[in-house]
Parts: sequence; structure tokens; C-alpha cells
Amino acid sequence: MTNARGRLPLVNAFGQRFQPFDNKQSGNSGVGRESKRKLVTIMKRHSSAVFLMELTLVILFFSLSAVVTLRLFVTAHQQEQQSALRSDALELAEDAAEQFHAQGAAFFDSADGWSSTPLEQGGTVYSWDGSDLLLEVFLQQEDTGAGALESGEVRITGSEKSVSRGQVLCSLPVGRYIPKEAGGI
Repeated sequence: MTNARGRLPLVNAFGQRFQPFDNKQSGNSGVGRESKRKLVTIMKRHSSAVFLMELTLVILFFSLSAVVTLRLFVTAHQQEQQSALRSDALELAEDAAEQFHAQGAAFFDSADGWSSTPLEQGGTVYSWDGSDLLLEVFLQQEDTGAGALESGEVRITGSEKSVSRGQVLCSLPVGRYIPKEAGGI
């Protein structure tokens, strides 16, 4: 059952004998070339399909990478804006606390854009609305025998126009003691 070369004949799944391609056979040279062309055509089709699949996967990978990167940039931008807003809020709160300590309640003049609202439990709220920040100063005055103690809190919140609407960005306690003037000695 071996062929001329001493090998077992190749048989396909249906039991049919398979003749391997042999260029040396003069009678099969045309069939071999045609088979070879078909094989090359099939390989070209197959390789172009594989190439297209690889190209599709590369495009998918880069588009997903672009989406993730874009999302990271947006998040970083939002964090940068929030950080800048908090920094501005702290600077504004420190400035208001220093001005209050130096001038007292006279600093909160309505001519400078401050509005005042009396509180039911005593004290006053002074408000100033900036472009992105709302500055509120809650003050109470306690009279003592030797003078008056003004105390309260400077609170900065995000205004309606800002990214952090209504969120408390900064809060500082303030206090100022005003001694009574000594009688004419």
C-alpha cells in the first residue's frame, strides 16, 4: 500500500486518495500552477481579511485610549478649577478677616457692595456676592464691663454662577475686642 517513494498514500476524510502537488510531473504542470494560483489567491484574501481585522482592533484600541485620555483631561481641568476657586476663597476670607480685625463692622459698608441682614438670635450677617464666590460674615457683639467683644465667622461659599454652588469652600473664625474708653482721669 505504499507509493513509489515508500510512503503511505494520503487519504482525505472521505477515503479518497490525495495526490500531493508535484512540479516535476510533466503532465500535471498546468494543474499545479492553477492550484498554486488558487492557493495564492486564497492566501491573499485571507491575509487581507486578517489585516482588516487587525486594523479594526487597532482603531478600536486607539479610540478607547482617546476616550480614557479625554476623560482624564476633563477631570484634571475640573480639579484645577476647583483648586483655584478654593485658593481664591481662602485669600478672600483671610483678607476679610484682616479688614474686620483692623476696622470692625465699619468695614462692611453698603457702598462697597455689602448687604446686611439681622439675625433672629442676635447678630448680623454681612454678605458680598462676587463673580464666583459669596462672602458671608456672621457677627455677634457681646458687651462686657470693660468693653465689647465682636466675634463671628467668615464663610465663603460658591455663588450660583460657580462650579461649586452653595458648597462651603472656606470658613474662618474672627474676633475683635473693643475696650471701653477710660473716663477722664
